[in-house]
Amino acid sequence: MQTSRFKERIDWLIDNMTYQGKKLGVDIRLNTAPTIGDLKALDPYAVFVTTGCKPLFIPFPGYDKPIVHSVVDYLKGNVDFEGKNIAVIGGGTTGCETAEKLAAVGKNKVTVVEMREDIGLDMYRLPRRDFMQRLDALNVERMPNSKLKEITDTGIVCENIKTGETVSANFDAVIMALGFASENSIVDEIEREFDNVKVFGDAVKVRKIADAIFEGYTRAFVLE
Repeated sequence: MQTSRFKERIDWLIDNMTYQGKKLGVDIRLNTAPTIGDLKALDPYAVFVTTGCKPLFIPFPGYDKPIVHSVVDYLKGNVDFEGKNIAVIGGGTTGCETAEKLAAVGKNKVTVVEMREDIGLDMYRLPRRDFMQRLDALNVERMPNSKLKEITDTGIVCENIKTGETVSANFDAVIMALGFASENSIVDEIEREFDNVKVFGDAVKVRKIADAIFEGYTRAFVLE
């Protein structure tokens, strides 16, 4: 799953870490959801829980309309759009990069809806400047200070936080990019079954890639 067209180096990172892991004899099992029995069969000295995060879900009125899609579904390629009028709800990094991909790859007309005074405010300053220039070149529109109130069959209804005005807009599709929450639903069960359990990464708090890598290294380095 990749968002921006300019993030090829993340693929390089994944490929390199996979290579280094295999080189060190790490048993990598993909597409596997282990049970407690599976974990016990490994007889592990320690269990590291790094289950990451999941899309943040808010049950807005109309969230189950056919025009509504998860940002993860789009980025995984489960849904696709071409030449559509699309609203991206959420102007954080993921929402902005999704808007760029929709506009550049799918030639869609895109509007980013954000409660804060502008979009992309969680980006670092210099990358944000360049990124906003790319969005402007793609004619991506911004709806800041806008709180989503309802999703209809034909679009969205928002409230302008500053003025209190209700604004309705028509869209062919609505993509929810509200951020992410920790996925740690199995932590309690694992901690009941194993004595030496370490939980880190987004499973503790949603952060940046560098934070998870550093935390993984330090937790393994001081493993007792």
